[in-house]
Amino acid sequence: MNILYLADPGLIHDLKWMRFFTKDHPCFVVSRAHHQAHLQSPQWKQFLAEEQVEYLGQIEDFSIRHFFRSRQEMNKLAGWIKEHKIDLLHLFYAEPNALWAYFRKSLGVKIVLTSRGTDVLQTIPQFFQAGGWKNGLIRHFYGRAFGQLDQIVSTSLRQAQSIEQYFPQVQKEIAIIRTGVDVDLFEAPQPQALPKELKGKQFVFFPRAMRPLYQHELAIAAIELLPKSILDQYQFVFVNKDGKEQAYLDKIAQLMQTGQANYIWLPNLDQKALWQTYKSASLVVMTPKSDGTPVTAIEAMLSKTPLILPPLAYDEDLFSGTCLQFKAWTAKSLAQEIQKALEQAQTEMIEEAYLRAKGLANRKTEMSRLGQIYNDLVPKG
Repeated sequence: MNILYLADPGLIHDLKWMRFFTKDHPCFVVSRAHHQAHLQSPQWKQFLAEEQVEYLGQIEDFSIRHFFRSRQEMNKLAGWIKEHKIDLLHLFYAEPNALWAYFRKSLGVKIVLTSRGTDVLQTIPQFFQAGGWKNGLIRHFYGRAFGQLDQIVSTSLRQAQSIEQYFPQVQKEIAIIRTGVDVDLFEAPQPQALPKELKGKQFVFFPRAMRPLYQHELAIAAIELLPKSILDQYQFVFVNKDGKEQAYLDKIAQLMQTGQANYIWLPNLDQKALWQTYKSASLVVMTPKSDGTPVTAIEAMLSKTPLILPPLAYDEDLFSGTCLQFKAWTAKSLAQEIQKALEQAQTEMIEEAYLRAKGLANRKTEMSRLGQIYNDLVPKG
């Protein structure tokens, strides 16, 4: 089976999914022109060096306003599909990539779409919540595209429910396949990988990237409300100091400088360092405005480290009874949960979280399920 992926070279989640198939299938990758800079990312260069994959080029995003250009880009995509005898096209991230399924008949291959979270929980629903002819036209194109997909896979139940709500055209059952974690690799001991700034320290870890979506200002406000005994005992560790959203980085830096807590702000960590940081933390905290099934949370659960998540509707089969959640979007509510987690042992919850993550979010198992979907769509013959 020849597989073509429309992927973001700079997104580690896309690379994780593709890695599972590149050794057994002729795989090809096309990226959005919007992601030109991501072609220089270290993880993409490493992926190309290590995997049996051919990069074909870029396409401009599907544009309703520039529909003629989109047809030209579709012809380019169709040309690659014909030249390389592609059997299956897998689109990562629904907005705007799902729109290429509008040309399903012209492309002439089976098409799979993976939704991630923000795409079908925030961005696409906005077109349904606003009026006007333009949004109506966008809804029409998305409806036609979703109706022609051969299979949709989502990384959380909430995503599937959102798709079903907005796109009744989807007839086939949506599969829940989580990105998951390579459990065997994760559990291999790597104590030497812990960043030197954290050795010998007790700390609370905030692992999400420095973007407004993840509301680190809320986390810092909550930290500043903690009692002195906790502030004296723990360091509060953030990452992605080398992020690209400079205005947000400046905002967070100012909050840390004027705060009373002991902050450690690290650049992006490589995988071994990140995983060892989870394992060494006293607590992991996340404050996103919107979320799917975050790999970051699963990594915390596999680390047997207590976890706090925000008041969002996470998948119950994975997260119910396996983590703490603050009750309201306030610094006071979050501070209360942080204090509770640090002062009260969470032994039973931690063990249940570990078992649940290992059973429901093991990447090897999840990607094997995706492979079965591929085989069902394109039987060997």
